[in-house]
Amino acid sequence: MRKSELKNFVQIYAEIKNALIKRSDAVEIIKRNRNVRVKIKPWMYKFPEFLNLVGRSENHTVREIIRRNIENGEKDLTIWQSVALSESIYHRWRKQIVDKIYNLYVLAADVMRIYGSIGHKKSVIPRKK
Repeated sequence: MRKSELKNFVQIYAEIKNALIKRSDAVEIIKRNRNVRVKIKPWMYKFPEFLNLVGRSENHTVREIIRRNIENGEKDLTIWQSVALSESIYHRWRKQIVDKIYNLYVLAADVMRIYGSIGHKKSVIPRKK
């Protein structure tokens, strides 16, 4: 898993969370007026647990952002206007939520690291000199 995959997954989580509960292999969603088939990868099943963990450790406003934006799929504009935050603070907090979830995936060893140029996978274990 890469951070970009997690960011894309957060955007569609509200639409595919029922498929995660049913342990489906794939699900079809509508994204940008097109039918898209999303293959559910093993790391995606851990997301609800990590989201719950981050939600429990944060204040009420962050829990509201998690519940309304990530779990229910509401638009950013309606949320940041109703939670009494400036737009920049809302987006900063939302980015921090994704970063915390990504760090939990790092701890769970589900993150693929890439060294060097794009597309060249190398060992995660650094060499001794």
